[in-house]
Amino acid sequence: MATKRLETRGCGSMISSATDGANSNPGAPTDGSCSIYHPNGGGLRPCDGVIIASADCTGSPSPGTPCADGTIYAGLSPDGNVPMYTTPSDAPGTYPWNNGNSAGYILITLSNILGTNNTNKLVTSDSNSAVGGVQDHQAAKYCDTLVLYGHSDWYLPARNELAVMSTNQVAIGGFDNSASGIYWSSSESNFWNGRMHNFNTNAMSFSTKETLYKIRCVRK
Repeated sequence: MATKRLETRGCGSMISSATDGANSNPGAPTDGSCSIYHPNGGGLRPCDGVIIASADCTGSPSPGTPCADGTIYAGLSPDGNVPMYTTPSDAPGTYPWNNGNSAGYILITLSNILGTNNTNKLVTSDSNSAVGGVQDHQAAKYCDTLVLYGHSDWYLPARNELAVMSTNQVAIGGFDNSASGIYWSSSESNFWNGRMHNFNTNAMSFSTKETLYKIRCVRK
């Protein structure tokens, strides 16, 4: 429609589709009135990073394949060797593995593979034995309560599931692979430490549970 609008102005061969609104066509007006992406022309705004959804994300798609529901195929989960899907971007902000407490640590005894089981345990367990009541495990709770793209079965990936996403991070997209690109898993090292993955070095490690890191939820 923007093109037709410019054609009615007599732009013809002078129409430019340069996304910055520039127009180098011979005889084109300098005010951008024959440019699709200029306010004086077609008035359109370019969409950066548009994800073209796949009509079918079943079978054996390549990691990073956009699915029709808006999720991204991340690869096979080590938990059952079944398809695992993630969101196009990280959760906003950073989160502690526990509730941000640096005392009263609790050992939950979690798996390096079973992210769904880990998340279910974490969201029903207290993260701080030194304070009355139940303090949330914030990273796991965020994923457990997430409702996105019509799905409510998101969970915080286990260590080995997070490693799959790190391996496929370029294809999946949206990850921080800078020096600060560290992501929590739902796995545990001991009372004081949860397991995390550095997407810059592709290395697994552990850190004190109150440390703030990024998270990316998954579902199967």
